[in-house]
Order: sequence, then C-alpha cells, then structure tokens
Amino acid sequence: MSTPLVHGALDVLVIDEEKTFAESLAMALTSRSFGAWQVRAATPVEVLHPSGEAPPAPHTVLMSSKGRGRQLLAQLTTQHPEAAVVVLLVSRDETALPALVLAGARGWACTSDSLDHVDRVLREVSAGGWWLPRWAVGEALQELRRAADDGLTARFASLTPRERQVLAGLVEGSSRAAIARRHEMSINTVRTHIQHLFEKLGVHSCLEAVVLTQARRGGSTDL
Repeated sequence: MSTPLVHGALDVLVIDEEKTFAESLAMALTSRSFGAWQVRAATPVEVLHPSGEAPPAPHTVLMSSKGRGRQLLAQLTTQHPEAAVVVLLVSRDETALPALVLAGARGWACTSDSLDHVDRVLREVSAGGWWLPRWAVGEALQELRRAADDGLTARFASLTPRERQVLAGLVEGSSRAAIARRHEMSINTVRTHIQHLFEKLGVHSCLEAVVLTQARRGGSTDL
C-alpha cells in the first residue's frame, strides 16, 4: 500500500501531550526515513495556541489519540485543512475510528506498530491516499447520512399545517389557483406559504420542494 515519496523531504509534525514522547518518536522517524522526513515535535497546546510566531502549517501530522484526541483532531483539521492527519491509537480498539474519520483523520496506526508500519502509513497519507479500514469509512458515511436525514426531518417538522397543505398540492401537481380554491385561500396567501416553504426547506423553486419531498418519502406523495 505504500506510495513513493515526492521529490524532497516532507514535513511531518508529531503531536503528543507528552513532549518527550513526541520528540523521541520524531527522532526515530527521522532516522528511519533516512532524511526523507523533516520531523517536528509539539504538544497540542503548542500547535493550537502557539506563543509568539505561529509555526509553519504541517504537511502531514501524526497525532496521539490520548486525552482530548478527538477534540484536538477536529480543531487541527479546522485550522490546517490541508494537513494529512494520521491518528496514533494507544490500543488496537478500532471502535473509535468512524468518529475519527468524521473529525478528519486520513489514516491510523497503533503505538504497538513497528516504525516500518508507521512509515508506510505516513507515506500513503502524505501522497494523498488513505490508510483506514473500509468498514470505518462506511460507518462514517452512514453517520453523515443519518445526520443529513435528521436535519431534513427537522426542516419538514417546522412546517405549519397550512404550509403542509400547500406543499401537498405542489407535490400533486396542482396550480397555485387550484390550491387556493381547495383550501379557501387567496392566491397571495398561497404565494406567502410557498415563500415560507422555500425558506424552511432551503430550496429556491417549487420543483426543488417537490423533488426534496419525494426523495424524503421514497417517491411517495405523503408528507
């Protein structure tokens, strides 16, 4: 799975709450890579809250999952979205991987892994690849879909009874005039309800509102 390094040394930042551990790992990686890596070491505080001039943005990050690892990962990927992050787990318990993927991790290794393995993971991720089990990525995507579905459900739940009636008419293909007659409204009232529908559902046309509604219900006309 390894990928050849690009020309020149690549910058790697090792982050751990224990600075001595980070420095030791940085030295070991530098020695192992025969100069292919330019490795720095830092604590989370030094990275997120630098004193003085901020250090250069890292190309690749190897960070420990100890302590507030997930929080650090989220902050790190927000501040340095271009950085390729590998998470170093303290055990082989992989249950946390989907959440780490959602937070921005592109690869993972374990403290019990050999330096050769860590080097391979860093090479793969630095070259733009991923080093993660497929099931973890799949679960992360499922979680994103569930979150999107929950957000869509909340948007539809915010509709008033009148807005639902208007939306049902649009889904059926009724004109504004027909919707107004059926529910004893004025055309202007129907237009107002439609505008509110657009705002609440986050759409810009009646067609978008209809497509979104049908997609939510699997093609059914029920709201």
